[in-house]
Amino acid sequence: MTSPPAGLRKIAEGRQAEIYLWGETGVLRLLRNHQGHEGLEREAAAMRAAAGAGVPVPRPGEVVEVEGRPGLVMERMEGTDLFSVVGRRPWKLRSVAILTGTLHARLNAIAAPTSLPPASEHLRGVAAHSPLVPDDLRAPTIETLNRLPAGDRLLHGDFHPGNIMSSSAGTAIIDWTAACRGEPAADFANTMVLGRVSPMPPGVSRIAGGIFVVARKLLLRYYERAYRDTTTADLSNLDSWVFVCAVARLNDGIPEERPALLRLIEELRPRS
Repeated sequence: MTSPPAGLRKIAEGRQAEIYLWGETGVLRLLRNHQGHEGLEREAAAMRAAAGAGVPVPRPGEVVEVEGRPGLVMERMEGTDLFSVVGRRPWKLRSVAILTGTLHARLNAIAAPTSLPPASEHLRGVAAHSPLVPDDLRAPTIETLNRLPAGDRLLHGDFHPGNIMSSSAGTAIIDWTAACRGEPAADFANTMVLGRVSPMPPGVSRIAGGIFVVARKLLLRYYERAYRDTTTADLSNLDSWVFVCAVARLNDGIPEERPALLRLIEELRPRS
């Protein structure tokens, strides 16, 4: 456990970082360990690129060090994430999905800073070395990646309605820790994988579970249509990207997702 820095008020926390109030309008995302300066610099660069192209994000500030721990100062965002909006107001599902698809396509059209890591390198590393990837999937995944273009666009890496904040002032895309550069189809495919395999919330009834499944399918359908209608990217290799992203998702080690991921992988696996 890390002790809170003197004079700072914690308002949230996760596995990797704690969030503190910073001044009157900012927050500080302070990493728990003493490493990570370069990652925070890349995250800030991605957010600046998005903001510079008119895509709504929290305004990033400087990377600072507090008691030996690196942190990123950014604009404080008030509001509700779009997943929660749908949960409270299910009639907004279609508009939320369309907004998600439109924002994502706009984001993926932006040229990425060269300081961001290539998505293909990360995916290749996971396929080659993750103990959670079955051995018989390693070579097909790497061979598929070798045939796909590397790309140079801005990718979020974890784009879904839960990472879009909504308030009276508008919307903003948050959580840029996985930002990278690559093909728009890779980022689109990653969201499609998330939408297809995300587990049902724990403890829900059979009826509520059925509603969740139907709502997830509708959300994904409207999101996909909006992205396709907005983007100018080449999506001809989408199935290949979905296959690669599904394999990489195994590395997250979420037991509830693994059966659905393996079914999706088998459905799209290249046949020799």
